[in-house]
Amino acid sequence: MTAAAVAATLATSLPASAEVDRTDCGNRTDILKLETQTGDLCFANAGVRDVAIHGVDVVRPNNYTVTIGYQYAIGSEVLWVTRYPGQNREAPMHKITRIVIWG
Repeated sequence: MTAAAVAATLATSLPASAEVDRTDCGNRTDILKLETQTGDLCFANAGVRDVAIHGVDVVRPNNYTVTIGYQYAIGSEVLWVTRYPGQNREAPMHKITRIVIWG
């Protein structure tokens, strides 16, 4: 999915004020979890959030459908991957640039 296609879809699918929220991971298994080389980061709620998260090894969408914009290496183009509930992405990513949680 191209960046333009993601942006167009988001413009019609989510409220203008919808933003993904950062939350504590705790023992929760229902929220988006990004496993990084320095610790886990968790996010909840449908929406969009621009980020700069480096060194992600695993994306665990858990109960969400998520689209991630990421660079696989320094200076590479932004690629997009969508994962559905329970469908993990296990591949090193240099940097995640955008998180979209569809619900």
